[in-house]
Amino acid sequence: MNELYIVRHGLIDCKTLMLDEDGKKLSEDLVVILKSIKIDFIASSSEKRCIETLLPISKDRRLQIQTYCKEDFINLSPLKDALLHYDSTSLICYRIEEINCILKVLNQNIFTVENKDSGYEKIIHLFINDRQVVDYKEIPTNFKKKKCQT
Repeated sequence: MNELYIVRHGLIDCKTLMLDEDGKKLSEDLVVILKSIKIDFIASSSEKRCIETLLPISKDRRLQIQTYCKEDFINLSPLKDALLHYDSTSLICYRIEEINCILKVLNQNIFTVENKDSGYEKIIHLFINDRQVVDYKEIPTNFKKKKCQT
């Protein structure tokens, strides 16, 4: 059985689209939240904010971050690479526009306009056997998206 942890990029500054202080804190907190989890593979959207979210855990685990563009997500490449080895654990950082392709093929609820900001509030933990999700859990992050000031 494979395990897949799916985390949304950290909260961002609305003007720069880079991680804000809470986003940087989430990236540091991932090291603690996932401390007891042996991670074999780290994948990320090629967006800088996603990579930046995974840098602390990547350094802590001494694992490289494999990056994927939007087309790779559409082709399910991060999922295929994560499931290459049986009994492995992977971490994927995403943007909403990209992760829905993977969630859909795994028959999981996709993010919509109404619930997309809830992605900041949890890490999705999937247990996968033969490309079928056999269990689903949520790990709270204690972060909520703030409204952008215009």
